[in-house]
Amino acid sequence: RLATSTGLTLPATTVFDHPTPTALTHHLLPQLTTTPEHAEDTGTDGPGGPREEEIRRAIAGLSLTQLRDAGLFEPLMVLTGLGAVDTAEEAEEQSAIDDMDVDDLVQAALAEDS
Repeated sequence: RLATSTGLTLPATTVFDHPTPTALTHHLLPQLTTTPEHAEDTGTDGPGGPREEEIRRAIAGLSLTQLRDAGLFEPLMVLTGLGAVDTAEEAEEQSAIDDMDVDDLVQAALAEDS
């Protein structure tokens, strides 16, 4: 799925060779953001070229859910300077809601209205 989404040719072992989202991001980022001196190495013609546009379109087509599921959302938020989103807190809150029964949910909703 990463190869399809990024347009890169990736070995089947990529996610095993780079097991964390951060490691994977550090591995893929140079391939996705090439500079003219690296253009020959990656088969692109540098920033603004057809390969960059193809990659931008592929990334733009990804949903936030896909990025989260792939473990790439947090690293991309940090790389773009938009900061990290506390997904651990969101996951904990969602888990707490999932554990509630109907009465608990009604009580929580009424407490928020007060």
